[in-house]
Amino acid sequence: TTDSEFTEVVAVMPDGTVLDEDSMSLEITPSSGGFITAFIRASGANMYSETFEILTDGSIRGVANLQGSGDNSGVVITASPGGTTVTTGTDGSYHLLGLGSGTYTLTATKSGYAAPETQITLGDGEHLAGVDFDLAIVYVLDVCDSPNLAIPDNNSTGVSTIIKVDLDREITSIKMDLDLTHTYIGDLEVKLTSPQGTTIMLHDRSGGSSDDIVGTYPDDLTPAESLDAFLGQSMLGNWTLTVSDHAGYDTGTINEWCLHMGYPEELSPVEDSGLPTVLALNGNYPNPFNPLTKISFDLPRSTKVALEVFDVRGRKVQTLVAENMNAGQHVVVWNGTDGSGRQVSSGTYFYRLQADGATMTHKMLLLK
Repeated sequence: TTDSEFTEVVAVMPDGTVLDEDSMSLEITPSSGGFITAFIRASGANMYSETFEILTDGSIRGVANLQGSGDNSGVVITASPGGTTVTTGTDGSYHLLGLGSGTYTLTATKSGYAAPETQITLGDGEHLAGVDFDLAIVYVLDVCDSPNLAIPDNNSTGVSTIIKVDLDREITSIKMDLDLTHTYIGDLEVKLTSPQGTTIMLHDRSGGSSDDIVGTYPDDLTPAESLDAFLGQSMLGNWTLTVSDHAGYDTGTINEWCLHMGYPEELSPVEDSGLPTVLALNGNYPNPFNPLTKISFDLPRSTKVALEVFDVRGRKVQTLVAENMNAGQHVVVWNGTDGSGRQVSSGTYFYRLQADGATMTHKMLLLK
């Protein structure tokens, strides 16, 4: 114990300047980055010291959570433009430093997992916390076809071959293998169309007589248009590969093609009956989100359900469900509005599930 009359705070600034005050408070306005070391002195002796970093640029921090894992290390967080990256440790926390004002796209990547990217706008010198990522386990569906289909010469309609996918899951990643031989691939257009009707150009009349199109998009073959257009769509249905020849004198064959589509793990264990075995509030996806997110929960039996959204002050924002529901897996969409239909502001919100005598709460982040 020291007499406060003889206790003071002293700070050593980045340039070596010493500031002191004969009291237990000291206001510092740094003019540049660096480190400040603060001392508490009593009767002229140093009793305690601590060093602080001055952050003059902006920063973003948060936590990356790997589904089903207690070890959240190895997740690479990237802010673009600029390409600033950090890799998480076991606790999953990250801190991106040295960010100027502007809008950044943040991605969280680790092999075998997937998470949606999010956009963050920083003001000058702004520090934003709570930008968390929930990375779902990704499985890959591999489907192939070997049509050995001749490509008609000088025919702009071309030929098509179809792969049918019977699994109804959201696509989180996609690659395509192609084995196509042709005497002059500079004549060819190659297009891929999803079951939802989205078409991208894979090959747009480039190359010559010494090339075939053999490899994997986008790993070692560069698509004319990005396959990312398919992300978020359902993989269920017919996928169509179309190849057309736009000049004369050359022929070729579609030998084989394959689709490799990543999708997240099922959210809860189920019995052979197909019904969940336990009550579970599985989380929302995507998170962070703007403006829509899907909240998933499992009911092992029919029961009365209340699903509500609250702000950080505990005020109810929206009632999403207030009714009896059957046993099964359920997904409810929140569109970021309150009970009056008004769009709510960016920030942290909580959603609470009350069902079967239990109450469960999770956190989500709305970013605009």
